[in-house]
Amino acid sequence: MKTALFTYPCHGVRIALRPHPIRDKARLLILNDSRLHHKTPHQHARIDQLPAILKAGDTLVINNVKVIKARLKGRTRHNNRPCDILLCHPLPQEQHTPDGIGHAWRAMVKPRKKIPPKTSIIIKDIPTATVEQHHEDGTSIVSFPCSWEQLRHALERFGVMPLPPYIEKKRTSDRRDEQDYQTIFSTQAHRAPQDQTHSAIASPTAGLHFTPRILYALKRHAISIAPLTLYVGAGTFQPIRHDHIEQHPMHGEYGLMPNTTARLINRTKQQGGRIIAVGTTSLRMLETCASRQGYITPWQGITKLFITPRYRFRCADYLLTNFHQPRTTLFMLVCAFSGYTTMHRLYRHAIRTGYRFYSYGDACLLPHMPRRPSPW
Repeated sequence: MKTALFTYPCHGVRIALRPHPIRDKARLLILNDSRLHHKTPHQHARIDQLPAILKAGDTLVINNVKVIKARLKGRTRHNNRPCDILLCHPLPQEQHTPDGIGHAWRAMVKPRKKIPPKTSIIIKDIPTATVEQHHEDGTSIVSFPCSWEQLRHALERFGVMPLPPYIEKKRTSDRRDEQDYQTIFSTQAHRAPQDQTHSAIASPTAGLHFTPRILYALKRHAISIAPLTLYVGAGTFQPIRHDHIEQHPMHGEYGLMPNTTARLINRTKQQGGRIIAVGTTSLRMLETCASRQGYITPWQGITKLFITPRYRFRCADYLLTNFHQPRTTLFMLVCAFSGYTTMHRLYRHAIRTGYRFYSYGDACLLPHMPRRPSPW
């Protein structure tokens, strides 16, 4: 399947550099279910109207992960060159530092070409880090001769919130982002199964629109909230660089489906309620844990589920999500969920009518559409 199919004309796209001043006043573009014979294919609303749009007995599935301040600023020891390290995920114990002391992370280092392997990096309040090696996928291995607790303390004090690349090209991260880039659900900052620590370096941005007022209204309308956890990594922003999507190495992310959430989702389905995935990360976890009949099993581990338009969805009835970049696995996912042609039309309409795109942008509410003939 050609990657070029999953692009759209970006002229006119308004990239949001800040969230809406009042989170739940962001715009919401609703894709009408064509099976219900609506007069128009789209409706325009706001996030704060969501409780009235949904029905009693529905369940919203949210990702409760918390983003860590994973970007560190430092200088090379030998020539005092400024450098930037974005920690992506820790390596297993057997791949830790060469002398067995401390631990190592897969990271993104800038300026990569000017920092050769074995370069020592001086970072405030952290023992000297070392760039051990570079990989062809653009990542590097960076070792830290200190404990995870020491590194976490330094990140909390000196780390910078890792914003998406399309925002960082326009402005630098600041103190406002430490609040703006966290959802109201964010509670799960770190998890350490066995000898690893999993951390999120990107926000499940569909959840950024929710406020205490929205949660209160949802409760009044008898709409449930079901939390799960997926630690979102840098791969979520990675474009597909190959000509065919089958060549794309899908990134893995650690997730947790609690028993209580699985029971709530299953009960909702048994009672005729609808499952609304809040964000692509929640949808990816749902599908990772779903049986062929659509019921959820408690689960934890690393998912590498790659959802393409040939995928058959099992659980979610609706998806609440922001607008995504072209040529990414996220845009491919929404095309799979609601239809290739339908999503291209929706995105063109959103651009024409001035919706704000990407992480800090507006949202859309998509029904799951059955598979239709496609251009491949």
